[in-house]
Formats: sequence, structure tokens, C-alpha cells
Amino acid sequence: MYPHLLVFGCTSAGSLGGLSYDREVWHRLGELAGCPGMGVISSVAEALDRRGLRRLAVLTPYVEELTDSVGQSLEGQGFEVVTACGMGIDVNFELAHPSPSDIVEFAKESLNGIKVEGVFVSCTNFRAFETLPMLCLAAVCFAAWS
Repeated sequence: MYPHLLVFGCTSAGSLGGLSYDREVWHRLGELAGCPGMGVISSVAEALDRRGLRRLAVLTPYVEELTDSVGQSLEGQGFEVVTACGMGIDVNFELAHPSPSDIVEFAKESLNGIKVEGVFVSCTNFRAFETLPMLCLAAVCFAAWS
């Protein structure tokens, strides 16, 4: 039985050649697997666009070069990336090491004084999903302090 969907789940690799490159990769991989494909960075850009979010911050666990690549990919789709900050992790397996509280502290430090409509916390190996409730609470509290 063939898979029903193939996900090209590497945000940084998908961003290296821009979103057109990401689409080309996941489309070709889907063809090889005999099913539809999708890519993370392309899906994020579509979701941000559907929500009308244009002014963004990008937070990653990556080194500067990869963080910039993610931001530039979004800018290539017409988004305004106000800031792109990375934690500087250069070992793939260590991308999952920062705890949710580490990610929240990094977000607070990186976004202090920054006005955006949305924040893209990038990297499918980063523990951002389990951090989401704490990030939302921190954003509400931070907005109240501003």
C-alpha cells in the first residue's frame, strides 16, 4: 500500500532555495512515493497568508545562515520579516534539546520591543509545539506590559 501523503518536513532545507525550491522538492518526492506531497515552509507561508499576517518575526534554533534563509524565503513571498533570531545550534540532534521554558525565554529576549502580527517558530525538530501554551501566555502578558 502506498502512503497517502508525503511531508518534506525540514524547514531549513526547504528554505535554502526559496519556496519555489521547497515546492519542487516536495512535489517530486510525492511523485516518487506515488502520493501527494507537501512541505513545511510552504505550508507555513500559506497558513500565514490565509490569516492575513504580513509583519512577522522568525525564531529558530538554527545558526544565523539558516535562520536568515527561513526569513528570506518568507520575504520572497511578500512577508515582511521584522526580525529573524536563531539560537545558534549547529548540531542536528541538538535542535530538540532546548526545553519549552528555554524557548519561551529565548522568545521573550528576542522579541522585546518588536511589533509584529505573527511569530513563526521554525524547525520541525524544535519543541515549539509543546511550548505553544506558554508562548501564548507570555505574549498576552508581554502585550499587557507594553
